[in-house]
Amino acid sequence: MLIKRLNQTLRGWGNYHRYVVSSGVFRSVDNYVYHQLWRLVRRRHRN
Repeated sequence: MLIKRLNQTLRGWGNYHRYVVSSGVFRSVDNYVYHQLWRLVRRRHRN
């Protein structure tokens, strides 16, 4: 459920900003989302 909502939000954001030169912004958002999901997974599954 969380991943589905997150995908919808990121897809909409990406479609809105795809017409500008934003590869750096996409990279930073990708990095941020990856690290936040990694923190969430580590908290939920200690092993």
